[in-house]
Amino acid sequence: MILYFSGSGNSEFVATKIAKGTNDSLISINEILKEEKVTEFNSNVPYVFVLPVYAGRMPRVVEKCIKNMKFNGNKKAYFIMTCFETPYDSMKSITKLCREINMSLVGFDYVNMPQCYIAMYDVPTHEQAMQIYKDALGKIDVISSSIEKQETFYNETKGMMMSTVVNPIFCSMMVSAKGFYTTDKCLKCGQCIKRCPLNNISTVDNQITWGKNCTHCMACINGCSRQAIEYKKSTQGKTRNYYIGKELLK
Repeated sequence: MILYFSGSGNSEFVATKIAKGTNDSLISINEILKEEKVTEFNSNVPYVFVLPVYAGRMPRVVEKCIKNMKFNGNKKAYFIMTCFETPYDSMKSITKLCREINMSLVGFDYVNMPQCYIAMYDVPTHEQAMQIYKDALGKIDVISSSIEKQETFYNETKGMMMSTVVNPIFCSMMVSAKGFYTTDKCLKCGQCIKRCPLNNISTVDNQITWGKNCTHCMACINGCSRQAIEYKKSTQGKTRNYYIGKELLK
């Protein structure tokens, strides 16, 4: 069973590719969060988690969600992270999480994906993003094969300061929905409302409005087909990449 969380499509791409390689089922943590339900699973094979790296570790809302889940059957877990460069020291917090949910971490690795944190960084063009997806296919196949064979692997990286020191500061100072707004390109189509995994976007007086519960997954801004959403001034003029590699899975 493969569980994934994805804001702009990177982790969904990797999870879907692994599912095709292992013939395993896919579960969206986005949908679990959106429905705000307690979830119980049963699997005869190891659980596979495919998650993005936010400032050196998995998103905190996802970690909390996993802690509220109940995992029956197989007690082995694989964690595959998606990131622009490195997962830093995220394996440390994942190992701790596995102990808390009574699971054994038997595999950890990461796949480099296009930068999509448009609120802070420059992002690649569609063509550059597509090439990054293509370059990742081989590694995803290797990971899929190892998972299917239930092999043990730990591609651990280091970067404790980012994962343990920078992350809490970043979350408290940067992660806020206050900077999001719509431009006159907005058609009030509601797709951003549907994409938000935390139900943080709504329509008030016919205006798209953000609440206080945001994890900066960038699903709203990157997924808007009209590029009608901005974050402060930092996203103006930047490319929006949303699940660019989807066609490679056909």
